[in-house]
Parts: sequence; C-alpha cells; structure tokens
Amino acid sequence: MELGAFYPFSRNHNALGTKPQDPAVWDSVASASRTALNIRYTLLPYLYTLFFHSHQLGSTVVRPLYHEYPTDLRAKSIDKQFLWGPALLISPVLEAGQTKLNAYLPDDIWYDYHTGKVEPNSGNVTWDTPLDKINLHVRGGFILPTQDPALNTMLSRKNPFGLIVAIGSNNASRGDLFWDDGEALDSVENNNYQHHQFTYSNNSLKMEIIVNGTTTLTASRMDTIRMLGMKGKPSGVIVDGTALGENQLNYDAATEALSLNQLALSMIRNWEIRFTF
Repeated sequence: MELGAFYPFSRNHNALGTKPQDPAVWDSVASASRTALNIRYTLLPYLYTLFFHSHQLGSTVVRPLYHEYPTDLRAKSIDKQFLWGPALLISPVLEAGQTKLNAYLPDDIWYDYHTGKVEPNSGNVTWDTPLDKINLHVRGGFILPTQDPALNTMLSRKNPFGLIVAIGSNNASRGDLFWDDGEALDSVENNNYQHHQFTYSNNSLKMEIIVNGTTTLTASRMDTIRMLGMKGKPSGVIVDGTALGENQLNYDAATEALSLNQLALSMIRNWEIRFTF
C-alpha cells in the first residue's frame, strides 16, 4: 500500500473468493496506508503538473534514476527506487520483515521529506524502515506544489495550497503548477487552465502566472511554504511589502527548515516573498 500510493494509477485490486486484503483488515496496515495516501493527496498538484508536462512534451511522470542522472553508471542498475518527475525520490521496502533499507542516492542535495533535513551522504546508504514509513526524498533545486489532503479529490481541490522549496547547491530552486477545473476535456487545447511558475533565488521566492485561462482558483489561497536548506533564521520575511508576524514563521535550526504559515496568498495574481538576514 505504501508503494502503491506512489504509482500514477493507485488502486488496490482483489477478486471474489480470495482473502480480504483491503487496508482495514489490519490496524497497522490501515495506519501505514493512511499515512502514505495522505502524502499522495498532499502531492497531487505536483503529480498533476507532471502529467501536464507529459501531455505537452512527452516527458515521463514516473522515471528511473538514470533518466535524471544519465552519466551515473550506478544509477543505471537501480530498479528498486524511482522518481516522480525530476524532484521526488521514492525508495520502498520490497521484502518482508525488513528493518533496514539499502538504497542509493545520486550525487546531489537530497532532503528527507518527513523531517526536512538534508541527507549527509550520497552513494550507497542505509536507512531505518519502520512499518509506517516509506522513504521519500526531495531533490535540491526544485519546488513542489502541494495541497491539504481530504477524503477525495473533489474536496481536496477546495483546500489551501502549499509549497515545498528544496534549496539547491546554487541557493536557488524552481518549479511550477498546472491547474484546470478537473472535469472539462481539452482544457489545454482550449486554454482553459492556469500555469504558475515558482522561482527562488537571491533570497526571493516568486510566483508568476504564465497562463491565466481559468477562474477556478479565484477563491484559492497559498497558505503554507516549507523552505528546506535555509542556512539560518531570516531576520525578516516580507510578503509584497508587508512583514510577516513572528507567529507566522517557525525555524528549526536542527533541520535548517523554515515554515511559513497563515499566508493566505492569492493564486490569481503574482506575488513575491523576500527574506532578509
């Protein structure tokens, strides 16, 4: 169930006359499944955007490591880990009773999705694998759009958005968001969608609307932003000229992660957040 939560088409299958295998049969499986599926729903805006790029460019949604690291010979042999697009690494447990996972990290900056902490080593690594956790890592240099999860996609589409900003080696990151009404056919061909670009550089995080062809985001807001790899707490955070209150930001020195909350930023106009040190 934890692995299946990160398949593009995530669905459990069974047949009449066989043993029940839905998550609710076992409390521990139900709990682990709930955690993984909530992460999937949180990341649906990123996954949806990957399908947009696939539609436009023919790029892959799920891809092997060597698609992103073609000169890494070790990456070519990895068939038990995979990526969502260029930025999210999924490293599942595939063997029964396993308490440690031997995995591989290409030479790059990788942040633990769960803690926000940068991985200290690349190459061959070993991680603890408790039953209720699937190992996920965000690649430095990328920005992932998120959304608060709900019971189904109709409800989650009404929830506030967020961003995971994984700062790269050049102190910069980039990402985007594709959004349409979730129902109509040919939304791209009919220009009935919005396309947002996110960039972080020179201590400035910006959202710019590239295509503004739908009004479905009129009431939507960007509420939370999670900055990974922030070297020190900023002395000030300025949102379109207005300083954030101290209660709207939290910096964890141990993980170098900065969380911004209660932002209520519009999704139908450009905005900028500046960090001062």
